[in-house]
Amino acid sequence: MEDFARHGGHFCTKQKKMGSKIGGVELGRKQSDLKKSFKLAVRSLLTTCTAQDFSNAFPNFTRAEQERLHQIFLQVITSLHGNIEDEFESLCQELQVGTALDTVDQLVGEQCLDPLFSD
Repeated sequence: MEDFARHGGHFCTKQKKMGSKIGGVELGRKQSDLKKSFKLAVRSLLTTCTAQDFSNAFPNFTRAEQERLHQIFLQVITSLHGNIEDEFESLCQELQVGTALDTVDQLVGEQCLDPLFSD
């Protein structure tokens, strides 16, 4: 159900937009968007390189050494992704990011700060 607040000749809505669930907890849309954006950013920054790129980077290594080094690199990148995402999740919980984003959303709705409602 939407609550309506009259402010400055505009009708503004206050509503909690729901996002996704993490660990059985419903996230607000903004918190869900933040987490998705963070994951995309991390994945784009920590990209893997091909076996050929590795061969070119380490031309003095044998083919077997290059392949093994590439496998280790992939394991490290995969582990790093997981660790960074887990740490981000932990920090979000510790700093109560979801609560802060929900509060900002509520204030925006109450004060008609939403650009969709501006003149």
